[in-house]
Amino acid sequence: MEHWPTSVIEWISENREWLFSGAGLVVISAAWAVFRYVGSKSSNATTAKAQSGASQSTSSFGDEEGGSGDEIKPLMVHTIDGYLAQVGVLFEWRIVDPLSFVKNLGSMEEAGNKITERLRYHLIGGLEDKALPQIREERSVLSKQLLQTFRDEIKPFGVELVHLKIGRVTPVDRHA
Repeated sequence: MEHWPTSVIEWISENREWLFSGAGLVVISAAWAVFRYVGSKSSNATTAKAQSGASQSTSSFGDEEGGSGDEIKPLMVHTIDGYLAQVGVLFEWRIVDPLSFVKNLGSMEEAGNKITERLRYHLIGGLEDKALPQIREERSVLSKQLLQTFRDEIKPFGVELVHLKIGRVTPVDRHA
């Protein structure tokens, strides 16, 4: 190598016949394909990790198994028949509109807290006017009703409630 080109343009100008020949285009295409494959593989892995970590959160309170282990106090409900009951609830949500999510709820931790507090409000309101045996017997129906009501409320925040299940209902105390 007597002389090394000082710029890319000079190099292309000096090697234009070879570069734009069939062999040159094959070499350039192969190099480009390898570059894109390696680049997309690492960015896809990063994107998948970000999406799996940021697009879904599961929280539970009460004694239900299968939650994320978040330290959330059990939901305590005063029933119409005078019981104070501990209600286990499992719910799952996901981000469907990231822009609305960030604008309205902020970080994942803030979102979890805000969603949990709103859900507590709906659950207490939906269960207070029921008797303990009724809550136990109608857990499935109540879960579906609350899921639909709460799903509609949090939709504008860029979040979808995927699953809600009322689990164990345990009487703690009875007031006369």
